[in-house]
Amino acid sequence: MYRFISFVSWPEDSLGKTIQIGIFGGNPFGDAFDEIDGSTIDGRTVKVVYFGRYADKEDLRNCQLLFVAHLSGSPLRTLLDSLSGSPVLTIGDGGAFVDQGGMIGFVDEAGGRIGIEINVHAASRSGLTIRSMLRRIAGRVIEEPYHNHVN
Repeated sequence: MYRFISFVSWPEDSLGKTIQIGIFGGNPFGDAFDEIDGSTIDGRTVKVVYFGRYADKEDLRNCQLLFVAHLSGSPLRTLLDSLSGSPVLTIGDGGAFVDQGGMIGFVDEAGGRIGIEINVHAASRSGLTIRSMLRRIAGRVIEEPYHNHVN
């Protein structure tokens, strides 16, 4: 997830001196982000913030990357709608994540591998550009509005 930073462009006015990575809901990563908290990328300090399920939407909008753990249906749709138009790269698990408006979804592939799906339309609505190199490795890329809101 951390490596996605190199493959996404944010609007210049949305970046400050800090790149904030948020984890919303449960933390499926354990202490994996401890080693990058405080590191730098392109002169910006990386800050990792863990949110519970009831985080303030403005705090979530301060993230450049937001991983949404184990949320689906109406609660996920409500969260994604509240972030729509904000330059926050939303990342989650399961194919339904990108179908509901998330930008990058982790999915299980054959052989126990983890792949990604990308909703380019959702990213562009928020002013983000996902570079072609990342799009090429995705198992599925949504280019146009997708209206199948899975509940």
